[in-house]
Amino acid sequence: MDQIFFKTGFIFTTNAVNEAMKEFPQFAEFCINSLERHRSQDWGDLNDEDKEINNYALINKERVLSRYDLPANNQFPNHVKIYIITEWHQSETIILFPCEY
Repeated sequence: MDQIFFKTGFIFTTNAVNEAMKEFPQFAEFCINSLERHRSQDWGDLNDEDKEINNYALINKERVLSRYDLPANNQFPNHVKIYIITEWHQSETIILFPCEY
């Protein structure tokens, strides 16, 4: 089965995510991989109910939010997960830490 992608529009990061991506190349790679998962409707580490809410939101042109947890053996300090949010109009997507939500 082919993956179905939706539009994410312009991609933004918060300043904190941007600085972390500059300092930790493995974190930048994690963010890029997570964005691709988000675009292909792999909602990451959300619970099943939240994944269903995202599926409903896509059909009804609402905002979608994914969460991706860094692997436990990752050396990245302080933050262990990211959110990726695509707005309902699909013209912009942001990557942020949960504490910035």
